[in-house]
Amino acid sequence: PYTSRSCFMSLPDLSVVVSSDSGSSAVLGEDIEYNVYVTNNGADTTGTVLSIDLPATLQYAGNQAGQGSCQETLGQVSCNLGTVTASQMVQVSIQTVAWETGDAEVTATVEADDLDSNDADNADSETVVIYDSNDSSNRTGGNDTGSISSNASGGGSGGGGAMEII
Repeated sequence: PYTSRSCFMSLPDLSVVVSSDSGSSAVLGEDIEYNVYVTNNGADTTGTVLSIDLPATLQYAGNQAGQGSCQETLGQVSCNLGTVTASQMVQVSIQTVAWETGDAEVTATVEADDLDSNDADNADSETVVIYDSNDSSNRTGGNDTGSISSNASGGGSGGGGAMEII
């Protein structure tokens, strides 16, 4: 007689989350630490690589990896995490310095040798607005990012609705 058998193959399910210790804003020259968490909610996976893109507004100052090792080259941090087992979380901390005013968006992506069952959560980003403490037009106080966003945008050198005094 024929019997039906189910074949269930569990796949890895990596995800990444980025957070900063500075909240939504930081002062020019301030140290900012970004914490990146890679979690595997599926089966063990091998060849796990975490890539972190740092913007020009940040200067790289170092890293601490809970597993594996990281190298930085021209604002690109690459971490070889190796095998990430089922239900494991790996933390990588990136130390930076607020180098230029503007948006400091750090983006992290994770991938591995094995097929991921849900790659929609394999990337995340965190933005901190860097302002000059001597320029009161860049910050209204507290965590009010509405004023910061309107003044920080403008494509680089102009700075939104800033007024030039001659």
